[in-house]
Amino acid sequence: MDIARMGGNREADKVLEEASGYIASLLHSSGGVQGSGDVSVLGGTMLAGEAYLKKIRKRVGRALHYFYGYQVAVGGLMRMMQNLGLDVDRATRDRFLRELDDRISSLPRDSVMENLFFAKPPGRFGTFD
Repeated sequence: MDIARMGGNREADKVLEEASGYIASLLHSSGGVQGSGDVSVLGGTMLAGEAYLKKIRKRVGRALHYFYGYQVAVGGLMRMMQNLGLDVDRATRDRFLRELDDRISSLPRDSVMENLFFAKPPGRFGTFD
């Protein structure tokens, strides 16, 4: 169901439609949706939530893995571990992501708002079917 039918703002829904179309077109043009690998989207716009993710998934036609912009720090940590010859897997990634959220949650709310533009971590990430 779209935001407009749920009583939301029609203009906001138009913005989400345009943004989801742009993300989907990038995935399609890069070849990212062909094959059997994971398709992941990352960025601050993922904080827009399920309505936005549904629009992207509908245009892409398959499950998505989603992550938030601040979580890119974990990707750098994972890459460093790989370069050091350490084993990394999804369980390790997910543990680091949960630990990051826990640490952020322990910071003063004003500091989190000022630096990350949300009151607390969303608490979810991963697969969106």
